[in-house]
Amino acid sequence: MYPGMVEDKKACLEQALALHARWEGSGDGRLSVWLGPRPLGSSSAALLKEVATLAREKQMGIHIHFAEVQEDIAFIQQNFGQHPAQLLAELGLLGPCTLVVHGVWLTPEDIDIIKQSGATVVHNPSSNSKCASGICPVPELLAAGVDVALGCDGAPSNNTYDMFWEMKLTACLHKVNKLDPRWCRLKGSLKWQPLTAPGHWA
Repeated sequence: MYPGMVEDKKACLEQALALHARWEGSGDGRLSVWLGPRPLGSSSAALLKEVATLAREKQMGIHIHFAEVQEDIAFIQQNFGQHPAQLLAELGLLGPCTLVVHGVWLTPEDIDIIKQSGATVVHNPSSNSKCASGICPVPELLAAGVDVALGCDGAPSNNTYDMFWEMKLTACLHKVNKLDPRWCRLKGSLKWQPLTAPGHWA
């Protein structure tokens, strides 16, 4: 990792807890502070376990970028020999208070594990397109009963924070990917709502 992006674990966790103590539930309950560790390869397994424990103790949500590029999957397989979502589950990171961001290279086995955990996958179509990361298997996730939210990712990976554009691109991207213009019509099973505070860890 670029040296300027390396952060001190103790300082980061202390800052996150200080932000949680100050802002959690403010703004008439609209503000919620979550933990956002970097994924494996940038964070150690020990740190991710510590984050998972802290999240449960404080009832905080977890936001983690995951399976965004093929190199992520290769790293996990080479170093841990597991399906990516299986490893996340073993580290304690998956649950109803987890946002799995990107999820481009999820396998059917990963999707099943995520479904069983109650985690939500955040689809970032603009970012994944701009960075040539691939296409998140949103139709397969929805068919499996996984909740899917939409995100913009960071500005360098997108250039805009326009959620209406993300909605349009999601519909167009998966129509052309599935060669089916009917895909992603609004149905009774799809609920368009903002993601607010997490639920509770089991």
